[in-house]
Amino acid sequence: MTSFQRSLLYWSIPAVILGPLSSGAYGTATADVEKPVNSASVLRNVLSAKGTDMAELLGIMPLIDKLSTLELEPSSDPAKELLRLKLKQQLTDKILIATLQVRDVTARIDREIARFDRIQGALESNRDRAIRLNSLANTVGMGLISEIGQAGELKVNENPGEITQLVGGGIGMALSGIALRQQSGGKQRLRPKPNMLAKIFNCRTDSDTEYPQVIWDYLNRVPVGSNDGQTRLELLLKHWQHYKYFGNLKMASSRTRIANLTNTSPRGVTNIALLQDQSDLLADVRSEVFQLDRDLLELLLNLQSL
Repeated sequence: MTSFQRSLLYWSIPAVILGPLSSGAYGTATADVEKPVNSASVLRNVLSAKGTDMAELLGIMPLIDKLSTLELEPSSDPAKELLRLKLKQQLTDKILIATLQVRDVTARIDREIARFDRIQGALESNRDRAIRLNSLANTVGMGLISEIGQAGELKVNENPGEITQLVGGGIGMALSGIALRQQSGGKQRLRPKPNMLAKIFNCRTDSDTEYPQVIWDYLNRVPVGSNDGQTRLELLLKHWQHYKYFGNLKMASSRTRIANLTNTSPRGVTNIALLQDQSDLLADVRSEVFQLDRDLLELLLNLQSL
């Protein structure tokens, strides 16, 4: 073999090896790389039914749909990347605003419950003091009168003793009646001012007792997975009626009861039993509103992962 033939063979080997790679016979290095998954489809897929329902309640689905036109991975185009970050910021802001509105409502409810507890504590203290004084008077008075009556019977004529015991029995009955009445704790007059139950019962409200629109829409929304089609507010009212907090709302007696519960009655009188019922109902409302926080947290966590 001549030197020219050896050189030709030497230079032809790389061409034989590299030829198929350059022609694509073995594929390119980027052939198997997956295309970026669109961000909105990722968010829609990971959200639960409650999370999706919350996104619709907040009205952020259009933002999610707009975000779907952008790639999940940061774009080399500064304008697209800026738009992507702007959309995420808008979504985050709406979720955080709703979260703070939940805190605002629950804080106002807690403030009212604390106020009711203070008034109830004062009435209970007055009741306990009155009952102690009544028990002391009952014990000392009845004991003393009974002894005097027994002493009167030691004489030949028992009439004075019998009369004394009769008087003592009457005094005892009177004291027992007073003690029975004192168990209610008495009443206290309050200035009529709506509380956080007023809007729920369609009573007049003020700036301190209005609900943010998102919270109110949430309470008037049918829960996900509900079979009876009742809203959260309707379920609350049904629950309260079942436990006899009030009767048929169409009856006059129930309307008076609702006016007392919402503190919209012109009389503005309260007692221990009413204060306890108000605290119970407000605690139920607070618990229901707090459930909104769970769905908002799910939205926020999934959004931050994009």
